[in-house]
Amino acid sequence: MCDECELHTLAVSREHQQKGLGRLMMTYLLARARDAKARVILLDVRASNDAAVGLYRACGFERYGLRKGYYVDTGDDAILMRQFLSNI
Repeated sequence: MCDECELHTLAVSREHQQKGLGRLMMTYLLARARDAKARVILLDVRASNDAAVGLYRACGFERYGLRKGYYVDTGDDAILMRQFLSNI
């Protein structure tokens, strides 16, 4: 869909975590999505990744679904998250 944006991968190496880089990247991504007139941005995240889930929530994402056993390497569930963007 031309009005959707989907985040596939966002990663910060361990030695650079807890320095605000993830939030900085999310701020940039959200601005670019708004510039592109996206109405919603979607992502999924491992349910066991508390830091990522916390970051996405802090950046305005909401949980809207769950995929049980989605990650085949560990059997982790995937939390589906989204944020509706205001382009006003």
